[in-house]
Amino acid sequence: MRIKQLEIRNFRAIDHATIDSNSTMVVIAGPNGCGKSCVLDAIRLAKSAYGGYDPHEFRHWMGEFQIDPNSPADMRKVLRDKTKGARVRIAIELHAKEMEYLRSHAADIGERSAVGILLAGVSFEEWRQRVQASGQQAQQVISQIENLANAISTDLKNRLQFNVHQGLVDISTTGSLSLSSNVVLQAVWSIYEPQNIGIIDYHGPQRHFSRESLGGVHLSLKTQEEGQKQSVLYNYAAKYANIKTQNTSFMLSVNKEGIRLRDGSCCPRRFKNSSADSSQARNSKE
Repeated sequence: MRIKQLEIRNFRAIDHATIDSNSTMVVIAGPNGCGKSCVLDAIRLAKSAYGGYDPHEFRHWMGEFQIDPNSPADMRKVLRDKTKGARVRIAIELHAKEMEYLRSHAADIGERSAVGILLAGVSFEEWRQRVQASGQQAQQVISQIENLANAISTDLKNRLQFNVHQGLVDISTTGSLSLSSNVVLQAVWSIYEPQNIGIIDYHGPQRHFSRESLGGVHLSLKTQEEGQKQSVLYNYAAKYANIKTQNTSFMLSVNKEGIRLRDGSCCPRRFKNSSADSSQARNSKE
């Protein structure tokens, strides 16, 4: 996934800016205060408005600019000219492998999206647990989610006939925010699976690497992934904490056979439970 086109109007320090490039790299250069960071802020706005790796991602964006989520008029803070609305138009291009992944997982993506729409504040994992619940009311909710999931899945497959997808974010003079409908953007910007779908990663200007001790490396891959989701676009100072742990967890992945290294070699399963194996060995000697 790469950003193919970007247009920004009346957003923070930017009056009007466009980027239209087929290059794999774009360099933004200019003097202090000309709006370089505002370009990145606009990209983060579009991304977080359409979908979040973290459920509260859009709130994090608003918090960074001291915008009160309960006061829509507060969004006017990002308008350069308060008498005009702002617009961010962004177009992304998907790789063929990304499109194939989305097609093959369209049903699951549809269900996740439907749960988020109909059951605000309920995670997909919580919903899975509730599916086992009985009662007519529960069955009605299940039916509603299934119908909406099928519609989203069908829409996603139809849109994936094309590899370029555009989104529009408009902010009115009163501060209200509106989005153009695009289920593909909602999907790719809600899925945090870097091995399957490209991600948007942001590094702020403040980068501090803290010293770490040699011992105590924590290898909980799930914990590491959750932490990465929360610091991809916001709370980015956390990217530079526990670097040693992050590097170690990246090198190791756990499967049923044991601990498999990224180079394909595998440590035997018994090393994962060495204390249990030692206890069994002592019992056998006794």
